[in-house]
Amino acid sequence: MKNIKKLGLTALAGSLVATSAYSADMAVTGGVELTYTTTSGSTKAGVDGNQWGFEKGISWSATGEVMGYDVTLATALTDDASLSSSSLTFDLGDMGKVYVDHGAGKTGIGGLENKGNVSAYEEADHGMTDMHQIDVNGATQVLGYSSPSGMLIDGLDFSVEIIPSIGAQTSNTTAGATSGAGSTGSEWNTAVNYAVPMVDGLNLYFGYANESSDGTRDDDTEMTIGFDYTMGPVKIGYQHSEVEDATAAADEVTAYGLNFAVNDDLTVSYSVTENEVKAIGATASSSAEATGINAAYSVGGGSLRIFTGETDNAGYTAGKTQKLTEISLSMSF
Repeated sequence: MKNIKKLGLTALAGSLVATSAYSADMAVTGGVELTYTTTSGSTKAGVDGNQWGFEKGISWSATGEVMGYDVTLATALTDDASLSSSSLTFDLGDMGKVYVDHGAGKTGIGGLENKGNVSAYEEADHGMTDMHQIDVNGATQVLGYSSPSGMLIDGLDFSVEIIPSIGAQTSNTTAGATSGAGSTGSEWNTAVNYAVPMVDGLNLYFGYANESSDGTRDDDTEMTIGFDYTMGPVKIGYQHSEVEDATAAADEVTAYGLNFAVNDDLTVSYSVTENEVKAIGATASSSAEATGINAAYSVGGGSLRIFTGETDNAGYTAGKTQKLTEISLSMSF
């Protein structure tokens, strides 16, 4: 990582013009991942393509004092240098932090996704049938708040996220601009984490989301609850999630996993994800189950990871299987 200290920030353009220059601490980070992936199973259907992957990205942040508070602007770019995510953080000290978030996932139920799938590298359904069902609306164009740990109860912290508009309006808009039609309502969601003081290594968590829908849509809800427990080199996790949607089939997801740290550099894991899609109308219920085995060797800024997984009833179709093996080399700087 390269740090550029005390860089003077002057006028940018239009409404961003400042009356005087202010100083900020800036940081730039980058990363790259190389992968080799193979697929098989009855869903492959004899289709083969390029198995080599190359992903890279760069992120930067600027932190300075504004009106007596530390304010941080962070932006991440994708492979083609387009916007991946951005966030604006207002640090209120002992009162917590307030965020304006576009895809960074700083607050709310999205931070609990796949918590039960404790693994050395990827979740059990990685690259196969997607079973990630919480945070359906995503952290796009949202307002968020996170508390400091212990503000209310020793070991407990929480966050709240508000999505003012769901639907087409979740695309990024510039200052003073508005987006087109397509809103289906709004949402609020929350996440609670509790590091149990009486039991060293035990963490409990809970998340809830409520979508208030407009027009003919009914309100949807999401709920997730789980724990992880670390004792020496062993870490276990469990998570149960439910998504209720009056206009689509409901989901009930169970995930669990086991990590074992062989040493400071090498970790291996085994994890499982199951999803039961409830019956709706004339459509019967269905289910799928994925298992995954991971190994990760990390040293310095590099990590060599291996994942192999299999999904039964892939695509929630009985009798279909899906298999994926991935070798990954990740480097950060």
